[in-house]
Amino acid sequence: AAALTDGDWIFRVCADNPFLCEDLFDQLLSNVDRYPKASYIGFKVSGIPAILTDYGLFVEAINVAALQKVHPNLNVYQREHATLALLESKDATLLPLSISQSFRLTVDTEEDRCNALFVKDMVGMPPFHSSELLKHLGDLPSEILESMLTQRKLNKK
Repeated sequence: AAALTDGDWIFRVCADNPFLCEDLFDQLLSNVDRYPKASYIGFKVSGIPAILTDYGLFVEAINVAALQKVHPNLNVYQREHATLALLESKDATLLPLSISQSFRLTVDTEEDRCNALFVKDMVGMPPFHSSELLKHLGDLPSEILESMLTQRKLNKK
């Protein structure tokens, strides 16, 4: 993607995180201007980069020049997960994202998919706002939450 763009930034989302929140995109867009020299801009939850969690609420901004600089030195695994190299750089910027409840919205298994569909039925169709989504997640039935937490144990990131 970096070789195909004339832009300075790439915004990365993952298919296994179906609840894209427009306010998180907006935060990244405003911080691209605020931190133009950053190699990576993302979110952190309780000090942990959101991409390394199974909350399923993340989007990343990747500086194209920084990605092109590190890419030749990456092995095959690192190239598949290139943002990890940038995430670990001193130029990475992580914005705080406040999440107090436990849940799992990453979709890696059929049970995850069923849980995500249940949540979608609760919150409706996109666009999503993170505060509204988190409010609904606080009202999850116990059996859905238990299923999410079981999947968390079975499918560690």
